[in-house]
Amino acid sequence: MLRIPLSRLVSAVQAMVTLQNHVSTAKGATLALHPDNYQTWLTAADNLAADCEAMNLLVIRRLATLIAGDLRTAAVDMTSGDMIMRDHHLPQLDAHLRGFTQVIRIETEARAILVLSPDKAALYERDEPHFGPEVAASFPSAAEDIEEAGKCLALGRSTAAVFHLMRAMEIAVRAMATKLGIAKIDLPWGPLLSDINKEIEALPKGAARDQWSQSSTHLYHVKQAWRNEVMHPKATYTDEQATEVFAAVRSFMRHLAPLTQ
Repeated sequence: MLRIPLSRLVSAVQAMVTLQNHVSTAKGATLALHPDNYQTWLTAADNLAADCEAMNLLVIRRLATLIAGDLRTAAVDMTSGDMIMRDHHLPQLDAHLRGFTQVIRIETEARAILVLSPDKAALYERDEPHFGPEVAASFPSAAEDIEEAGKCLALGRSTAAVFHLMRAMEIAVRAMATKLGIAKIDLPWGPLLSDINKEIEALPKGAARDQWSQSSTHLYHVKQAWRNEVMHPKATYTDEQATEVFAAVRSFMRHLAPLTQ
């Protein structure tokens, strides 16, 4: 999915409208632009061209490129420091700006923009792994499914999020079973938890056993969040249910990660 900062896109469009108003009120054959404003408008045109290229808004992209080219014809006034546009470049810039305001309404009619709230955007794209670096290091093969689960939650694809969490859980439970010496893990939740608890109870009393017992408790919470008797998701999940599963799986894998090292 294409990701473009909304503030940059809105600022660029606003800058083009402001520039058009400025150009349309110009008198005479020259136009003086304050250097700060000039740079703002030039950067906005360049950003708009790049973003419209990514969105396949090719007519707007072409006009933004032409506007940037027109602005680059300006020459600095050595006395005032202003950027001066003159001759045929000024009416050309005016024509391109008028074309931009007309075309942007037409070409964007066939586009839909998906806007994510800050909390959803944080789920969709993160600088660090959703479940933390220790989980990522302990279960590297689950990294893609965990990331996709976050993206699905962000986009409201709740059942798809649970599907990816199921795949991540299979990897984590296999690692847990291997550490505890359990060979068969393709079991319903009840028998699987029973086998895990038997192996944990057989461990010598101490800190290690306590840690494994806590992992078993987290696994039980995943089972409850899943609302299913076997390790396969039900038909559909609501956003609230998927979020509950996400949190339960995260707690389980975070607790399990150091035990599988």
